[in-house]
Amino acid sequence: RRSRSAAARSSFSCSRRRTLDGSRIGDEKWRQEALGEREAIVRGLMEPLVRAQDMGLFPKEFDIYNLAQVMLSFYFGARMARLLGPEIDTSAQLDAFCTLLATVSGMERAKAPASAQ
Repeated sequence: RRSRSAAARSSFSCSRRRTLDGSRIGDEKWRQEALGEREAIVRGLMEPLVRAQDMGLFPKEFDIYNLAQVMLSFYFGARMARLLGPEIDTSAQLDAFCTLLATVSGMERAKAPASAQ
């Protein structure tokens, strides 16, 4: 029986292979389906980010849609990195990204007038 991480690696690898194959052959129907799935994931990631922004944790100027896309891109990149080298510390990468978000968010709040905070 394969471990959960081996199964996840295999599933991710197959998904990436299908993505590359589909884009290479120019299958427009497949491309539209893949874009739809990606958009659904991005929209799902946006939900808690919008709530955080509404609570004042992110400045109103933050482009939440693009932030959600960055997060999804990070996820796929981290998964690919782990396929290439299981010793790669993607948790430390995520921590650095979160620190960056917290820093930028704090800097933006500090620049805003007190009435806007």
